[in-house]
Amino acid sequence: MTALEAARRPRAVFLDRDGTLIREKGYLKDPKQVELEHGAARAASALKRSGFRVVVVTNQSGVARGFYTERDVLAVHQEIARLLGLAGASADGFYYCPHHPRGELEPYRMECSCRKPGTGLLETAVQELGLSMAGSYLVGDKRTDMEAARRAGLTGILVLTGFGRDEWSACLRGAGPGSPDRVARDLSEAADWILWHEGEILGRTSGLYEQRGWSSKWVSLRLLAERASIHRSRGENIVVKCAYTAIYDNLQEVSTRLTREPGEVLVAAITDDRRTPGSPCDPSRARLPMEQRIEVLSRLPSVDYVVTAELEDVQTAIRSDSRVHAIEGAGVS
Repeated sequence: MTALEAARRPRAVFLDRDGTLIREKGYLKDPKQVELEHGAARAASALKRSGFRVVVVTNQSGVARGFYTERDVLAVHQEIARLLGLAGASADGFYYCPHHPRGELEPYRMECSCRKPGTGLLETAVQELGLSMAGSYLVGDKRTDMEAARRAGLTGILVLTGFGRDEWSACLRGAGPGSPDRVARDLSEAADWILWHEGEILGRTSGLYEQRGWSSKWVSLRLLAERASIHRSRGENIVVKCAYTAIYDNLQEVSTRLTREPGEVLVAAITDDRRTPGSPCDPSRARLPMEQRIEVLSRLPSVDYVVTAELEDVQTAIRSDSRVHAIEGAGVS
C-alpha cells in the first residue's frame, strides 16, 4: 500500500463496549439488560457524520471463564446495534476477544494478542474494514484501553463512566501504565472533544466548554504540544502559568490571578508545590483532590488548557520559545 492510499483510508473511533458505549453490568449475558450510556447514540451518529468509522472493540473474558458463550456475545451485539439503529446511529463493526490466560475453558485459556491492552482487535478491524490507524482514536473506561491506544499509536480518551473514575484516580496516583491523552465525563463529551480537536467545532467560540463541562480542557502534554503548533500557526502566543497544587475552591480568587491578554492562549499547569519555590501554600487550608483542582481551573473562561505537569516539562513539550511563568499568586492560598 502506498502512502497516498493509506492517507485516503477512513479513520476510526474505536469504542470499548461495557462502561463506555453501554452501561456496565458485569459479565453481561442477557441482551434484555443492554442499556446504552446516556448520549452514546448521539455521539456515534455525530462521529459517523464527520467521516469517522465507529468500531466496537471489547474484551469478553466471560467466555473463557464459562459465564456465557460466544453466541451470547453476538446476541448482545445485535441488541446494541438495534438500540443504536432506533436512535438513528450505527456501528461499523463489533470485535471481541473471548480469551483469558486463566480461563476455565481450555479452548479459550491462552495468552493472546487480541485481549486489550494487546492491539490485535484494532489491527484486525483496520485490515477488515480498510481503516487508517494513524489519526484514529480509542475511547474506553479502563487503563487497558489507554495502553492499547498507546501501543497502536492512537489518541486514548478515558471516560469517567463504568470503571473510569476509579481508573483515572489510579492514573493520577501514578499506579501502573495506561495514562490517557484525554479525560471526558462520558462518550458524548469524548465525541464533542474529538470533533473540536478535528476542527469541526471551534472550542472557544462555540461555547463547547461551557456546554459540556470542565473536563474538555484537561489535556496530556502530547496533545498540548499538538495544539500548541496549531495556535502558533494562527499567530497566537502561548502563556503557561503555574497553578500550585494547593488550590482551593474559590473561583473569584483564582480568576484574578489567571488571566490572559487578547491573542494569548493560557495554559494552567498544576504543579507540585513542594518543588515550586515561593509557592503560596497555606497549610491551614485543606487541599482539594486532584480531580477537583482540575475542575476549578477548567471552569475559568480565561483558561484554555489545563495540564498536570511541572513547568519545565510543559516548556519542553510546547517548545522553549513560549512564555512560561512561575508567577507568585497564580495559585490560590
